[in-house]
Amino acid sequence: MPTIEELKSLANETYVTREWTTENGINGYRFTDKATGATLFLPAAGYRSNSSSALNYAGTYGYYWSSSVNGANAYYLYFTSGTVNPGFYNNRANGFSLRCVAEQK
Repeated sequence: MPTIEELKSLANETYVTREWTTENGINGYRFTDKATGATLFLPAAGYRSNSSSALNYAGTYGYYWSSSVNGANAYYLYFTSGTVNPGFYNNRANGFSLRCVAEQK
C-alpha cells in the first residue's frame, strides 16, 4: 500500500493533473503524472462502515487507505468530484479501498 506521502503526491497539482471522469460506467478520478504521462484511475468506491456494515457513498466518494498508521487509526486519501484530500486519519476497522503499489527496482 502507498504511504500517506505517496497519496499526498496525487493532490500536488504542480506534478499531477486530475480529472473526475467515468471509466467503464464507474465514477472516479484519473490522475496523470505531468512528467511521464502515466495515469492512475481510482474509482469512487465509497466505504463500508465499521459499525453498521453499510456501503456508503459508492459512486460519489473515494476513500483509500495508506500504509501510514496513527495508533488504532490509519491515514487515508478522500475525494469527491470537486476535491482531493489526503492526510486525514480514521479507525482502521472501516472498510476503505486499498491500492497496491509496486516498489521501483
